[in-house]
Amino acid sequence: MLKNDWHPYSALAIILKDAGIVTDTGRKNGFPMPLANTAEQLYISGVARGWLRDDDACMVQLFLSSSSSDLVSSKAKADVKMASNFQVSSDTVNDLLAGVHLAASIEAMAFAKHLGMDTRLMYEIISKAAGWCKIFDDAVPPMLEADQWALGKCSIAEK
Repeated sequence: MLKNDWHPYSALAIILKDAGIVTDTGRKNGFPMPLANTAEQLYISGVARGWLRDDDACMVQLFLSSSSSDLVSSKAKADVKMASNFQVSSDTVNDLLAGVHLAASIEAMAFAKHLGMDTRLMYEIISKAAGWCKIFDDAVPPMLEADQWALGKCSIAEK
């Protein structure tokens, strides 16, 4: 996204398939997964736009006007003025994205525990997967010790 490169390194079809498996399993097991469900619906929106074979990074274009498809690359280091008296800085956007990644990490691990899976093994698998993020690596190890999977129990949520 930062390079405005939409070459298909990882097709939307793959992440949609994976998200569908996760959300379907969550429904069958009575486990609410608001972030996974929201992501799946966004992927479906991308499919409706014909992006099934495009790189999953193209999903950022859902939030951009067609006349500013390079907005991510051109504004990556700039503050974005939302209104004349209100600004959202790039730091605020980074903080919001970190919060989403943190909540998604905890949702994934809580789901694994709900299914009776070995959470330490899940941590090892996820931390080496393509969908890994630094927030996951920072948040999950301390939570493994307590085996409590709630945002309120996450020490880095206070940062």
